[in-house]
Amino acid sequence: MSTDDMTKEERMEYWGMVVDEFHQSGLTKSEYCQKNDIAVSTFNYWDNKLNDLAAEACCEGNRFVELPVSGNKQDLHIASRDTDVFQPELSLLYNKIQILIDRSTPMSLLKSVLKELGYAE
Repeated sequence: MSTDDMTKEERMEYWGMVVDEFHQSGLTKSEYCQKNDIAVSTFNYWDNKLNDLAAEACCEGNRFVELPVSGNKQDLHIASRDTDVFQPELSLLYNKIQILIDRSTPMSLLKSVLKELGYAE
């Protein structure tokens, strides 16, 4: 579908629906783009643009955003960086969001987070 004749707002809405559909599809980015005749570079452009806009909107009021976690919530380990308990060994940065991971982080939780971000199946 050509978005050339759409207004900026219409393009944003259209690509928002495309990105949402991708996340619900269960397909990899490459598979989804091939199936829907979308250049991966175009998809990545809009995915990044929409994520940046969402991050900006989120940070304006210093609000927290709920990240849905599937699986056993008892696996969720929360510690403050100000305590001596939390010693991150890995830091992931995704669209201005930092995710710190330590040895006690269950791999199932990490996989769930990566899946929500579109980087795991």
